[in-house]
Amino acid sequence: LISFTAVQRTKEIGIRKVVGGIRKQLMVQFLIENFIICILALLVGIGLASFLVPAYSSLWEYMTIQLTFSEYWSFWLFIILLLMVTGMLAGTYPALYISSFKPVFILQGKTRLGSAGTFSRILLSLQLLISVLAIVSGIIFAKNARYQETVDLGYDRDHLIVVPVQTDHFQSFREAIVQNPKITSVAGTQEHIGFGNYTRPLKDERQQMEVGVMDVGPHYMETMGLRLLEGRGFDPARVDADRQDAIVINQEMVEAFGWSDPIGKQVTMSDTSQLRVIGIVHDFYFSGLWNEIEPTLIRLTPEERYFNMAVRSSPGDLPEVLDYLRSTWQDMFPNYPFEGLYQEDTLQEEKYINRSIMKVFLFLAVVATVLSMIGLYTLISLSVLNRTKEIGIRKVLGASVPRIILLVSKVFVLILAIASVLGSIGGNYLSLMLLDSIWDHFLNINADIFILALLLVFVTAGLTMIGKVYFAAVQNPAESLRYE
Repeated sequence: LISFTAVQRTKEIGIRKVVGGIRKQLMVQFLIENFIICILALLVGIGLASFLVPAYSSLWEYMTIQLTFSEYWSFWLFIILLLMVTGMLAGTYPALYISSFKPVFILQGKTRLGSAGTFSRILLSLQLLISVLAIVSGIIFAKNARYQETVDLGYDRDHLIVVPVQTDHFQSFREAIVQNPKITSVAGTQEHIGFGNYTRPLKDERQQMEVGVMDVGPHYMETMGLRLLEGRGFDPARVDADRQDAIVINQEMVEAFGWSDPIGKQVTMSDTSQLRVIGIVHDFYFSGLWNEIEPTLIRLTPEERYFNMAVRSSPGDLPEVLDYLRSTWQDMFPNYPFEGLYQEDTLQEEKYINRSIMKVFLFLAVVATVLSMIGLYTLISLSVLNRTKEIGIRKVLGASVPRIILLVSKVFVLILAIASVLGSIGGNYLSLMLLDSIWDHFLNINADIFILALLLVFVTAGLTMIGKVYFAAVQNPAESLRYE
């Protein structure tokens, strides 16, 4: 941008040198002007930060970030150093380079300034690469948030309400609410999906490992929608017998122990309890998608150990059912707070973090794209300025407007293509690394994500390039040939 401004002031520089201006004065002037621009940009940046920092802090529930100008002296040291370094890096080269030209060459129009050299193209490529990377990552996290909100967790997450209860309240509350025809099933449990479980060592005749344990009521599996794959579930008609030694296990436990015929398998827990496998259920995510599915067994527990109640209804009736549960609870137990919630709400923290990361990447994508388009527009403008007469001559010789646009833009299209490929690769790698560090199960990244990202970049860059070059290409050749 500094070089572009200097191009438009070359005659001013030549005239000032003719009337006695010295190079040192010109250099100081360019540096001061650049520092003024940097100071203004810094003030605008601090103003924006006063809005962006609280907005960023609000994205993270367990973290508070405040922008303060008085508590940390190192902040002002950083600001001063940032201003000095930025001002010197941005202004020194144009000041040295432009002030070195001889006035006779400037006034004769023999000085060519502002061409998009190798260094400028490298910087533009980096800007565009970061833009593509941010856009790809933003789209991936947006799609992942939508995917994880609807992914199958192995149970009917959208049919359920969970109510923490006192053990002596369970039976009376259950008898009161089952009268509601919109409640299709009620089950008591000690551990509940989304609330936590505990682990115990389990061994067969060959090996021993830590497994997750859930102590539940006889109707819990059906109420939660756990899918039985083999064998049977707990039989309400023979609860006492099943409570003695029967367990239902998930697929992951079958694979972990390497069992080929698990039904009827005898295992030992804590060196005392002899347990027998009666059924296998489809794998389910116990605590959302944070952690991988672990070997888990489900067994019956006495009613006096029920600390949670699972209530099943159709998804459309859940709000009404929750209100009914709340009002019934308040009538029966007014001295105890009602803590019931949708099963989906047990995943709220996961959704919250997912959406926060998505917002951060989308914001970075917008900022990076705007900065890249500014850099692209500046370099195209420099190229057009240096080729004004050439464009006029080509028009006189019969070149069409599309041909001129292609001629001026082809270098930048190549830069955009290279940046798009590298940015897509980088965005894919960065997103996979971050997703894998947070979740065990996440979106499969497909080609449509990159197609959408590149379409956005190419359309934005194309409008930026074509808009500038088109006005130069349609200009009257007489005006172009009189330039300078």
